[in-house]
Amino acid sequence: VSHNKLAYFPESSQDSYDDEIGYDFYFIDEEGIFGGNKGCKYMIEVKGMISLKNPTHLSPKEWKVAENVHQNSNGVFK
Repeated sequence: VSHNKLAYFPESSQDSYDDEIGYDFYFIDEEGIFGGNKGCKYMIEVKGMISLKNPTHLSPKEWKVAENVHQNSNGVFK
């Protein structure tokens, strides 16, 4: 989904990424294994840290996506 996804999934189409969506990739939990709800969409933002003293930075778009997911009744988008 994002340009960062290509680092881990190089077989993904390089023409289909969008760095402005607010997350790196998503998956749909078809079986309901992670949240108990079949078909939920989980959006993943990958961050790295050099040390625990430096806070992780979220872009305004990443923060907005996180707020929207949190405000949803079950915490995930369907």
